[in-house]
Amino acid sequence: MYSNTNCCCNAGGYGSDCGAAPTSLQPIVMPANVQTRQCYNYVEQPIICPVECRTVNNLVAVPRYYQTYTHTCCNNY
Repeated sequence: MYSNTNCCCNAGGYGSDCGAAPTSLQPIVMPANVQTRQCYNYVEQPIICPVECRTVNNLVAVPRYYQTYTHTCCNNY
């Protein structure tokens, strides 16, 4: 804003008897208004879960029956 108290200008604002034209208005610069917004971008993150596979061979006894034959000799005389 400017002050026009020292100038002897006429009603038009720019008189010939006034030493100089009034100064131009300077803009008022306000502080920046910072707006923050949250934006989430989902990206896959690999998670390594090691799994160990083991094979355990157990022996289980299963009964099997095999017939056996005995030969005897009988002498009839």
